[in-house]
Amino acid sequence: MVTKQALHLKTRMFLINIAIFLILFTGLFYILIGIPHVRYYISFIGEFYSGFLLEEVFLIQILFQVIGLILFIVSYKLHKGLRTAKILAIIICLISLALNLLISRGRFSLISVLQIYVISVLMVYGKHFRKNSNPPTKKTGLIVGGFIVLFLIFNSSLNILFFKNYYDNVSNFFHALLHTLSLIFLGHISDPYKLPKFIMIMEDYIMIINWIGILIGLVLILKPFIYKPNINTREKNSIRELLTLYGTNPNSYVALEKDKTYFFPKNNFSAISYKIASDVAVCACDPLCDRQDFNILIDSFKSYCNREHLNICFLNVTNRFIDKFKKADFGVIKSGEDPMFDLSSYEYEGKKGAKLRQNLNNAHRNNIQVFEYEPLKRRNLFIEEQIDDITKEWLSIKEGNELTFMLGSTSLDNPMDRRYFLGKDNNGKIQGFVVFVPFLNKSGYYADVIRRRIDAPTGTMESIIISAFEKLKNEKVKWASLGVCPLNDISSTHTKTTGTLLQYVYENLNKFYDYKNLYQYKKKFAPTHWEDRYIVYYPGKFTPKMAYSIMKTQNPKGVSDYMLTQLKELYSHLKEKEERKNISSSIK
Repeated sequence: MVTKQALHLKTRMFLINIAIFLILFTGLFYILIGIPHVRYYISFIGEFYSGFLLEEVFLIQILFQVIGLILFIVSYKLHKGLRTAKILAIIICLISLALNLLISRGRFSLISVLQIYVISVLMVYGKHFRKNSNPPTKKTGLIVGGFIVLFLIFNSSLNILFFKNYYDNVSNFFHALLHTLSLIFLGHISDPYKLPKFIMIMEDYIMIINWIGILIGLVLILKPFIYKPNINTREKNSIRELLTLYGTNPNSYVALEKDKTYFFPKNNFSAISYKIASDVAVCACDPLCDRQDFNILIDSFKSYCNREHLNICFLNVTNRFIDKFKKADFGVIKSGEDPMFDLSSYEYEGKKGAKLRQNLNNAHRNNIQVFEYEPLKRRNLFIEEQIDDITKEWLSIKEGNELTFMLGSTSLDNPMDRRYFLGKDNNGKIQGFVVFVPFLNKSGYYADVIRRRIDAPTGTMESIIISAFEKLKNEKVKWASLGVCPLNDISSTHTKTTGTLLQYVYENLNKFYDYKNLYQYKKKFAPTHWEDRYIVYYPGKFTPKMAYSIMKTQNPKGVSDYMLTQLKELYSHLKEKEERKNISSSIK
């Protein structure tokens, strides 16, 4: 039986969806009636403009098209529940209503009635639209800004083409396009004494509206490049303090990277670091809080995400809060294992350390010397240039795709608590480096960034890591970690749907980070034990949107990289198959 509250919610959503559809419909209708000379082909649109001078018609067309474009874009943002979209929609609908009443000389048309309905629904159910706008992206800015500019130029060219008989140099759309571009960038190029007054007025309108469109387009395109999230030094210092108190997850230091946003609940010293992707708040590691404050933090974060219409997904979560996550109705799935090293008792003797010792001996034969670089004490630009060169080489192997979000950076300009261990040869050339970050209040260190030159001697990285372990052990550091290894056959440990989605994520990211060999590489260091790591999500059903958001945060270029790589592999396979076929034919 449907409750009264559920019926009210269903009715409210129905009315809101109708309002959003009407905004979309009105936007498309205004774009249609603003297209040059449609009034000559559709009778009811012709009646709409009756009684106006030709130059007045041009102005009305431009106004309707601008309003139509805005309503078209706003309808999508309203569907996402954005607060700013609601405010903008109400303002534009009021302007549109006034314009309609002015054109119809005070008579209410069907469009006017529909707009009154839309304004009423948006005002009555305004609380539904509570989501804040996400930071602008380069892709969105380019698409929206480019679309506005191209649409206005295309529409202006249609106007010029329709009146081609008044021009000596316009006979087709291409000529009309060239004339439009000339108007925009050079001004009037035709003899004003040869053109009727309404044509000159039309050209003035074209220049004004296109320059407005170009400026708006430039703002939308350039804004992502200059936008800086409002994350101040005070917040960073708070996160750093919380990491000292509650940073038990080896990977937790990644919270200080530049791509993170922070959630701080009221009246409680705790936080969650996250990034929004595809309407999912993807969170880095465990919440930074005391166990007794977990419910306060998570309930506050869930309320915030509910207001913003966001799902939640925590990555690389340890066992510390798993029981509390489950009680809070989160879904939990094992996603990988973290090799942990108890430095007080660590050794790599015997059969399990044979491969490691072999590599260490090779590094010794090549005279690889390991040292710690301490930029906070004294910076060395020659060393830092080599670190940057190694990073560039490393990225070239990865086809320029660097995984982010759960991986740190070198951050040489602001090292904070990072420690840099480097390996050099006899000539002083840096062959590789490892950046360690602290956890457990510096009772543990995590190998966050591990990179080497393409032609570095075998065993270089092993030598750096083992030397770092020995130095940390001498400093009474208890634990070390080499980072999470995602499960190779992740699909076999979960339900069919969840397993398939996680396997897709794994295969996608493996293209750029070679997860499949990562386990074997870390296993040869003979870790003391392996700790389970989890993906935790809310609501408690893992969805394709969550899978996509994980890929999007880890690899900023998104799924397109994966698809492009797949296509390249397919092309190479087909090409190789064709070459084998040609060779076989020539032999015969």
